[in-house]
Amino acid sequence: NRIKDVSMIAILITSILFALFHYPFIGGSFSTLFIHAVVYGWVYYSSQNLWSPIFLHGLNNCLFYVFK
Repeated sequence: NRIKDVSMIAILITSILFALFHYPFIGGSFSTLFIHAVVYGWVYYSSQNLWSPIFLHGLNNCLFYVFK
């Protein structure tokens, strides 16, 4: 249970960093970027596979530019 707690804290911290580093380039809402990052972190935590969140991030970027 402690590992799960530490993992959730790590996901939240890295999500804040993700949102802070993406915000100047993408703009938009900090909270939207943060939520995306939490989802990516959760997907990695659930699958234990780095390719899953990488694929989702790439898909999100493609959809963003197609529907922009």
